Amino acid sequence: MRRFGPSVAPLGAAFAEASILTRKELVAERALRLPTIHWIFETLQRDEGRRMPASYFLERLKLDLGDYTESQLQAAISWGRYAERFAFDDDSDEMYLES
Repeated sequence: MRRFGPSVAPLGAAFAEASILTRKELVAERALRLPTIHWIFETLQRDEGRRMPASYFLERLKLDLGDYTESQLQAAISWGRYAERFAFDDDSDEMYLES
């Protein structure tokens, strides 16, 4: 087992030593604590088709994030995908919940 120094938090050490599946579970647990990811997830859950264009989120986030909107949405998409909270279809530029 790999040992970490005292400056590494227990969660960080657990993440570093975990399997890919366990890492995803750790991130998934915490991802919804992030306001943007939580909002995207909740919005997709409320939509009948559980699918919405990324432009919907971009337009609303732009009010608060201005010039940082696209980079922040891309970060949220990356984390949401990694955590398997939602998916993104590159072809249709839509975010959706997988069944």
